[in-house]
Amino acid sequence: MEPINMTREEAEKVLSEAGVRINPEEFLAVLDATRQDLGEDDLAKLARDPLIKGMIDSHQAMGEIISENWLFTNYCLTAIDGEAGKTSMFKHLTDHEEYVRGIINSGVQAVIKPLLMGRKSEIQCPFYKPSNPFASKTHHIIKTMLISLALASELGVTDQQEIEAIGIGAGLHDIGQYLPRLRQIAENPTTQLSSEDIRTMMTHPVLGGVFVAASGYELPELSKLMILYHHKDLKGGGYPDISASNLPLGVRIIQVADRYEAGVGDRPYKRRPEPPAEVLTDLIDQAEKGLLDIDVVNALTMLARSDKSNPRITGHYRKTTGEPKHQNLYERMRVQNLGPAVIREAPKQYM
Repeated sequence: MEPINMTREEAEKVLSEAGVRINPEEFLAVLDATRQDLGEDDLAKLARDPLIKGMIDSHQAMGEIISENWLFTNYCLTAIDGEAGKTSMFKHLTDHEEYVRGIINSGVQAVIKPLLMGRKSEIQCPFYKPSNPFASKTHHIIKTMLISLALASELGVTDQQEIEAIGIGAGLHDIGQYLPRLRQIAENPTTQLSSEDIRTMMTHPVLGGVFVAASGYELPELSKLMILYHHKDLKGGGYPDISASNLPLGVRIIQVADRYEAGVGDRPYKRRPEPPAEVLTDLIDQAEKGLLDIDVVNALTMLARSDKSNPRITGHYRKTTGEPKHQNLYERMRVQNLGPAVIREAPKQYM
């Protein structure tokens, strides 16, 4: 893709209108980087990533050409393999390789370049610890994307365009954190966050919306909404402080998947991941308060159990009378045509 043809003044205006205090030159530099093809040096550096090296050692991949698709595929496989020992979330993926390649070939290409450029900058970050490469933003993004796609399947989404949109939106939901200032805040495990740091981090959904709007990528509208609203709740709380109502299913999915993975995943600033049962308890509490979609949370709990016939394995999934609600959620939302209102209400610069 060609470099972005946006002047510093134009970038400054866009960021100012969105209420984001970010150096416009930094914004433009990252914007260009996430659209460029990775060179041989970039690919070679990423192939030495401990996560990828582990895949090379444990899979017969030595004969394959190191490419962007190959790297993305193996990051996804690493995420699935890493989760297999913790939760049954991906146990239904009996053929990992075929499934992941299917994701890539189905239209999630828009995710690959930004994600790999983000991973390259992670490896170069002074806070990066090769001893725990799983404690990374890239790993969080990929696992959140896979969980979102698994939830879409569990909830009965069959439309291929909607599945692709959910995959793209989940794969880019934290793209607003790719800028060095936000990455420095997110990755530093030792710094006590100031109120200014917190305010800066809370701009990342809006910044992500501005980012993809300026990037030239032709993303589905649902994907853009997922980026913008993944930290909102169904009662209008959370951030950013903009109107959100009748949120479509893809947004409801990313709201749950992101919170779940952030809880159970390794992160630089956490001493240890939280047990899945504790995270599920918190999500169910939020759903019962109307903050998250209870059908999506129930579907997540179904995926997190090794035996769907026995709710006591997690101790949290509530039985329903008759047919479980989550099996009818997609059809219910399609019939009610939920979603267009939030598209109308979203400020244009985020879309």
